[in-house]
Amino acid sequence: MRSFEECEKEGKIRAVSEAKNWVLREVKSAEHRIKSAENVNKIGEKELVLLSAYNAILNLNRALVFSKGISVKGHLCLIKAIQKYFSKDKELAELSNSFERALESRNLVQYEGYLVNEEQAEFILSLAKDYLVYVKRLLKC
Repeated sequence: MRSFEECEKEGKIRAVSEAKNWVLREVKSAEHRIKSAENVNKIGEKELVLLSAYNAILNLNRALVFSKGISVKGHLCLIKAIQKYFSKDKELAELSNSFERALESRNLVQYEGYLVNEEQAEFILSLAKDYLVYVKRLLKC
């Protein structure tokens, strides 16, 4: 996995003055994706639950870095940016570690055709909801 410094050197992490204006859009998108995950969960589409919930968490992480005036490209660089800019936040560190594991699951589903069981779907959906509550409290939105 690349380091924060490598991501920065590659131009994947950079300051963007208008990034703070994008925070609310990302939170709203996350809320929508969580609702979608809940809806597809009702019909038993566990892989879609995982993908929708994962994308909600992705949006929430983007909202966090945008709140710092930072734009990040790439899922792994986003994880590194969260770890760097929010290093003192223990609750977010726990959530971020779960997000990193969710990325691995998402990649297996998205690119390898793996199937998701009910326990995995419930875990990622619960994680997305917890992330949403936390980010909204932290960013006061």
